[in-house]
Amino acid sequence: MKIPARLVERIVSNIIKELTEKHYIETENEDEFKKAVFEIINKAIQEEKEIEEEAEKLVEQHMHLIGV
Repeated sequence: MKIPARLVERIVSNIIKELTEKHYIETENEDEFKKAVFEIINKAIQEEKEIEEEAEKLVEQHMHLIGV
């Protein structure tokens, strides 16, 4: 499932806000930290998409084994 970039940005902003306001982390440059977190989340979303696509291909390739 594709998650809109704007939603990801809002989620990242909320995560950063929570972490900094509760003093779980301190950053020298909040914008750079936000960008890094955004990239990590986007990479995870992309990896999940690739895994789903690969799973679909495997199911299609092996449909004959399950008798469909």
